[in-house]
Amino acid sequence: MSKGDEALDMPAFLSITYTCILFHTIWILMFIILDIPTMAIINIGSVIIYLIAYLLLRRGAIVAWGIFMVLELVIHAVAASICIGWDSGFHYYLLTVPYTIFISSNKNRKASLFIFIVIIIIYILLNVCTEPDQHIISAWMMKVFNIMNSCSIFLILAWLANIYRNKIDDYIKELHVTNEELANRSSIDSLTGLYNRGIMIEKVSMAWGEKELSGQPFCIILGDIDNFKSFNDQYGHECGDSVLIQCAAKIKHSVGMKGSIARWGGEEFLILLPNADLQTASAIGESIRQAICEQSFEYKGRPFTTSMTFGVAAIQTDKTIEELINRADQALYRGKRRGKNCVVTAARSHTSF
Repeated sequence: MSKGDEALDMPAFLSITYTCILFHTIWILMFIILDIPTMAIINIGSVIIYLIAYLLLRRGAIVAWGIFMVLELVIHAVAASICIGWDSGFHYYLLTVPYTIFISSNKNRKASLFIFIVIIIIYILLNVCTEPDQHIISAWMMKVFNIMNSCSIFLILAWLANIYRNKIDDYIKELHVTNEELANRSSIDSLTGLYNRGIMIEKVSMAWGEKELSGQPFCIILGDIDNFKSFNDQYGHECGDSVLIQCAAKIKHSVGMKGSIARWGGEEFLILLPNADLQTASAIGESIRQAICEQSFEYKGRPFTTSMTFGVAAIQTDKTIEELINRADQALYRGKRRGKNCVVTAARSHTSF
C-alpha cells in the first residue's frame, strides 16, 4: 500500500476501529446480563485487541493493524459459534474478511487468496463441527442474536462498499486531474503559459474549416520581439525568459477573448483572430505594439523597454496553412527591414492557374 493510499484510507480505518470497539463494549454488557461469562471475557479480549490495533494505526502500521483486525474477527466468530451455536449468526462476520482483503489496495494477491481459502475452510469446519444451538440462551434470544448479526453484516458490507466506492471516485478524480495536467503539458508552452505551436496549427486548421463551410474570415498576426538576442547577450538567458513571459502576458491582455495566442518559436508569437478582417486584425496588432512599447520591463531591478514587429495576414486564396503563415512571415520581415516596431499587412495571395 502506497503512502497516498494510506492517507486516503486512514479516516475509514479509524472509523472501523472506533465502531468495533463500541460494538464489542455493547457485547460485553449484553453477555454479562445474559450470564455468559466466557463470551464476556472473549469480548473484553476483543476490545483490548482493537485498542492495540488503534495504537498501531496511529503509528502508521497499516499492515499490522489489518492483521490484528482480521485475527480478532476470526477468533470472535469461531468462539461465539462454538459457545452459543451456529444459529446465533456470529459466523456471518467471517464473510466480511474476503470482501475486505480483495477491495483493499494490498497488491499481494497471493496472500489475499491464501487468507480467502483459510476463511472458507474455517467457515466450513464451523458449519460441520458446531451445534446449531448450545442451549445456553433461550430460542427467542437466539433468534434475536441471528437477526442482530444479520443486520450488522448487511450494514458492514454496505459500509465497505461505500468505502470502496469513495476510493474509486477519488482515483477517478485523480485520474482526471492527471489527464488534464498531461493535456495541458502537451498543449501549453511551459514558459509563457500560451498555446504551443502544435495546438495553434490545429486551431488555424479549425478556422480554415469554418472558412470553407460558412465563409467566415479569419486573420493571423505573427509577432517577433525586436532585438531579443541583445537581452540574452547582455543580461543572460534568464532575462530573455523574463522578457518572453512579460510580453506574452501583455499580448494575452491586449487580445483578450478576441483570439488565441501561441508561442510560435523562440521569440515569435502567433495570434489567431477568428471572424476578423485585415483592418480589424491590423488595429489589434497596433494596440499590442503600443502596449509593448509603453510597458516598463524589469529584470532584477533593472528597468528597460522593448518593442515588437508584427506581420498581419488575412485568409484569401491561400491553398495551405503554410502559405498563409508564410505571407504573415514575409510581412513581418518587411517590418524588420523598415526599422522594426511596426505593423505590416501581408500582400494579397495569388492563385496560380
